[in-house]
Order: sequence, then structure tokens, then C-alpha cells
Amino acid sequence: LFNGIKFKSFADSSNLNPHDMHSFSETKALKILNNPLNCDQWREYNTNHMSRVYPKGIRTDSSNYNPLPAWHAGCQLVALNYQTEDSSMALNVARFRENGRCGYIPRPPRTFLTGKEESMRPEAALVSIKALSGSCLPKPYGESKGEVIDPYLTVKLYDVNINDEHDIVSTIEYRTSAVRNNGFCPIWNSDTFTFTVRCPEIAFVEFTVMDCDHGFLDDFMCRAAIPVNCLRNGIRCIQFFDKCSQQHGPLGMARVLVDIDVKYEL
Repeated sequence: LFNGIKFKSFADSSNLNPHDMHSFSETKALKILNNPLNCDQWREYNTNHMSRVYPKGIRTDSSNYNPLPAWHAGCQLVALNYQTEDSSMALNVARFRENGRCGYIPRPPRTFLTGKEESMRPEAALVSIKALSGSCLPKPYGESKGEVIDPYLTVKLYDVNINDEHDIVSTIEYRTSAVRNNGFCPIWNSDTFTFTVRCPEIAFVEFTVMDCDHGFLDDFMCRAAIPVNCLRNGIRCIQFFDKCSQQHGPLGMARVLVDIDVKYEL
């Protein structure tokens, strides 16, 4: 069993027993992560100890923070509000889908490195994605009746900025044009979307299918988040999930065809 200990400093924490664990609020965790020295000490602590990060108390709407910075610091337990189906939860579910959802996954090797060691390992990736077509895309909220949808695809990268004092998480988003009145077999054949990924072991690509409603807010239809290190080159078929990261009913056949090219820079 783990023994919860109040955090004072990492100098004191380094002498604790391996079963002694610290819990950090989201606010405290971000404060540590914004200081490169503290971040290095936190990684060293997480090599032999456990850390838990949880949402800050003022999130009365049960919204979520992005889990990538805590994972990048080597935190083993990153708690989220499971009752809220948002992109942060989609990233969390996708992270543990890597091993077939059978439990814990190994920490990426990069999370054991300190700042100096990480700067000497400048491995990055250039990811190019071309949206080709879709198949059997559902209506919003899984409805069986209603108007014919006008689907478009957004492709969004979630990455971690290394040694950046301002924005810990970086996001870049592209979208295709909408195909009018065709949810059965829309063809986008879009431009190639190119992303420079600084932390391939931590970063994710999120694919989201939306219904274009002219003059109104666009409707969410389905999404799929995939770790960058799980992307494979070639023409690939993306399976989609609803807001609860479930695959049932009309989503059982929903697919999008994309052309992926990943090049690692050593």
C-alpha cells in the first residue's frame, strides 16, 4: 500500500521510502513544470516513487486539464474527471488502448531523462497526414433519422514543449472542407497536413468528424485519438468512437481513410 506524504521539497522527498507517495493538485503540478530545475527533480523522484496529479478544486463544472505535461514529467497516476467526455479523456483512453486496455503501460524512456539529458536526445518526428475519404459516418448523437450530414474532418496534434517557460502543451489543428449531403462515402482528398512533433513518445493526434451546420454550431459526430508512436506509414483506416470513447451502434462501421507518413529525425 502507498503512504500519502505531504510534499515539502524534492530534496526531502528523495530520502523517502519507495512506498511514500505525493499527491499534487493540477495548479501545483503546473507550477513545478514551469520551472526546469524542479521538473528535473520531479522526474528523478518519479524514478523510484509514485506521484498522483488531480484536477484543481475550482473545476466545479468537472472539466479536465490536459494530462500530457504530467505524463511527460513521469507521473504514474494522472487523475481526471471521468464523468466529462472531452478531448483530455479521449487522450487518456487512447493512452491505455496501446496495450489492448489490459492495465498499466510502461513509462516512455524519455520521461526518465533530465533536462540536460533530454536536450542531448533531440529525437523529433515529422508527421504528414492526408485525409482521403470516409465511410458510414453516423449522424450527430447516433440519431437514426434527420437531415443528411455535411461531414468534415479535423486533425489536431497535442504535443509537449520542451524547455518552454510559457506554453507547456502545444496544439496545431487542420481541417478538411465539408462534403455536402454525404455521410455514406464522403471524399475529401485534402491537402497534406504536416506536423513537427517534439515529443513523439508523449504526443497524440486526434481525428474528429464534425457535421457542418451553416449558421449554427457544428455538431460533433465521433473522434479517435492515437499516440504518435502508434502511427504507421501508409494508407490506414481509422476507427472512431463516441464522446464516451465507446464503439457501438452506428459507430461500429464508421471509418476514415488517411495517408500517413512519419519520419523520425535523430
